[in-house]
This record gives sequence, structure tokens and C-alpha cells, in this order.
Amino acid sequence: MLRRVIPVSSALLLAATGASGQSFTLIEPRNGAVFTEVRGLSADGRVVVGRNNQVNGPASQTVSFTINRDGTREDWGRASDPLPNLRASALSGDGATTVGDYGDLTVNQGSFYRRTSGVVSTIPGIGPFTGAFPTDANYNASVICGYSSEYLGNGQLVTNRALRWSETSGYQYLDVGTTYARSFAWATSANGHLVVGRGEDARGATAFRWTQGVGIAELPGLPGNTYSEAFGVSSDGRFAVGKVAPDLRGWHAVRWDGVAPPIDLGVLSGDHEARARAVSADGSVVVGASIRNLSQFSSVWTGFIWREATGMQSLADLVAQNGLTVPAGWSLREATFVSDDGLTIAGVAEREGFANRGFVISVPAPGAAVVWAGLGAWAAKRRRSR
Repeated sequence: MLRRVIPVSSALLLAATGASGQSFTLIEPRNGAVFTEVRGLSADGRVVVGRNNQVNGPASQTVSFTINRDGTREDWGRASDPLPNLRASALSGDGATTVGDYGDLTVNQGSFYRRTSGVVSTIPGIGPFTGAFPTDANYNASVICGYSSEYLGNGQLVTNRALRWSETSGYQYLDVGTTYARSFAWATSANGHLVVGRGEDARGATAFRWTQGVGIAELPGLPGNTYSEAFGVSSDGRFAVGKVAPDLRGWHAVRWDGVAPPIDLGVLSGDHEARARAVSADGSVVVGASIRNLSQFSSVWTGFIWREATGMQSLADLVAQNGLTVPAGWSLREATFVSDDGLTIAGVAEREGFANRGFVISVPAPGAAVVWAGLGAWAAKRRRSR
């Protein structure tokens, strides 16, 4: 497989620097791609993986990337590689293994793979006309969760089913014994013994947690709310985060502690909806997006951080409090990952015209933030340490 390790170069960066050396940088697309997205963050916040994507183009043009805090960026998985169509989907907690899917999209078949130190190991698929799509991995990638897409011979999608793969048990569907017509698994604990996601049946959509030996247990909603979904889980499996609503609109971000009723994290001032995407190891930091609906077809998304001690604030305010500014025309749309200690946040920034970039916010000490996406802030840290 073609392996490109690119050293830090200021020519590759789009950065703004604060008076104390803080910096804001976007992950710039390469290899003819149009936008970038972050798909995984290590538990310690030191490694990020993602994709350079085309807006309208074949999946074979997708190129994945890995960025390390030692100041290197590697772009891999291009169409010319021996095993093409390697789409990075998640990262193990230890930051050593990328997981994703590969396959022939013309017949809607895909399978899992793991990539460690540049070496790819493929995991056999489930069966014909069935794609397997990973969404998260445990600490050492010995367990992967995700969902299947099952198709008819003509390519028509029949259903999706939450699934889990492990080195010891192989693939297993998580919706066995439920009434779900469709289901998705979105996140797993560090040991891989717990998975969260959503199931859909005649009642609507319901958040669940699956555990070994027990199976699926549905998570409670808020009073008057019947729709829910869990997107993230803490490393020990205690806390889950997601959204609840009375119907298909009016979502509120929530945090569950075990199977107890959730805490309503609310929305940013003036907004109408919110969803929580990730949670720190101790449950004290939650990140996600708050949404202001301008019309039935138009909305503005704002990334947020919620702290147990101080409540919810926008990522833009977090950046401004540390003497930084987001480049003109860009906004921090959503935070999708947070490290175990709650000090590193990853997500997506957007600009008018639907040009998206991945970003990461790192807060190494109280009162001092370093916002990085790509290599900029790490390069700055290395220069300052010399």
C-alpha cells in the first residue's frame, strides 16, 4: 500500500495564532478532494483520523488521513493502492488502529478492515448483498460496532441492523429478540462489552444500550418524549449521550447515567434543538451541536461544549475566550469527538457554499486553549519547545 508520511510544513496550513501562541487551523483537503471530515479521535486526544472527500465523485476518490501529534500527516487509501476504497470510519482508543470499510460499491457489498502501522488486515464480510459499515472501535480495536445494510439483488436497500464484531465471536446482530425494523450501533465502551445506538419500530426511534449477557435495554426518555437516540458513550460505559424529542423535531441534547432518566442539557440561547455526540470518561464534558431552525428547510448549526460545572457554551465562545478568532466565513458547526479527559475536541467547520473542514480544539491547561486541525498547533508547540 502506498504510504505517504508528510512532515510539518507551514505552506500546508491555514492558521490563525493568538497572542500566547494559541492557533486555529483547518484540516485542508488533498489529492483533489473538496472537503475533509474527522472520523476518529484517540482517547488521549493525540491522534485523529478522517477522510479527504469528494462532494460528487466515486468513492474510489476518497483518501483517508492520519494526523499525529508528532507533527506528521499521512494520506492513504487512494484508488491506486493495492486495496482501494479504504474509507477511515473510526479509531481505536489507543490511537494505533484505524477501522473502516472497503468493498465494491457497485454491488453494495462492504466489509470491515483494520489498519495498524500501515498494514491492513481485512475482515470477511457477512454475506452476499450485505454491506458492513463500522462506526466505532474499542480501546485496542478487538471489538468493532456498526451496522449492516442488506440489499436485494437489484441494489434496493431492505434494512439496516446494528451489529458488533469481535476477534473472539465474529459478527453478531444486536437486535435479536427485539421488534426493531431497523437499528444502528454508534459507539462502544473501551472494553467493547457495551454498545449504544438506536432501534426503530412502530413506536418510533428509541435509544438503547446493549451489554454482553443481557442484550438490548432501552434507555428512558424525558417526560412527554418518545423519540430518542444514543450517539456516544464514556470509556467505562457508564455515561451515554444523545438526543430525545416528542416527535421528529424539537430534539434536546441529553446525558444518561446508566439506565436512569437522562439529564436534559438543553440548547444554546435562542436555538430550538440540540444533540450530544460524545462524552468524556467521567461524564463531566459533553460536546455536540445546537440548532436554530430558520424555516422548515433551513437551519443554523453551532458546535457546543457542555461542562457539568458551567453548563453549555458555543465552541466559538470557547475559542474567543482564549484570544483566537475563527477565519472569516467559517463557523464551527458541530463537535463530534472529545478525549477522555475532556480537553481535546474534534468536529466539523463549515463555510457558505458547503465547504467543510475538520477541526480539533485542544485545551492543555485551564485558561489556555490551542485549536488545531491538521498539523498547525503541533508544529507551533514543537517550535516553541526548541
